[in-house]
Amino acid sequence: MKESPVDAEVWNDFAHFQFDEGNFTGAETAARTALRINRDHKLAWVNLALSLVEQERYDDAHEALSHAVGPEAARNNLNILQ
Repeated sequence: MKESPVDAEVWNDFAHFQFDEGNFTGAETAARTALRINRDHKLAWVNLALSLVEQERYDDAHEALSHAVGPEAARNNLNILQ
């Protein structure tokens, strides 16, 4: 990340790594950083949503996931995740 501080892919990968390690706030922070770099990064929106679900912030997760798949699909996916 030091070598590519403005690479949304790197930050999104780090968000995924943080999520896999169970660090959900770290995953949220990394995903939000990726999205500051590229607001259209669909996988970063998904990673953000997943980290928010793990923090039981379902409304925020729905909003984030809506950016990736649309509001109706986001609601359906969140119902499954809950």
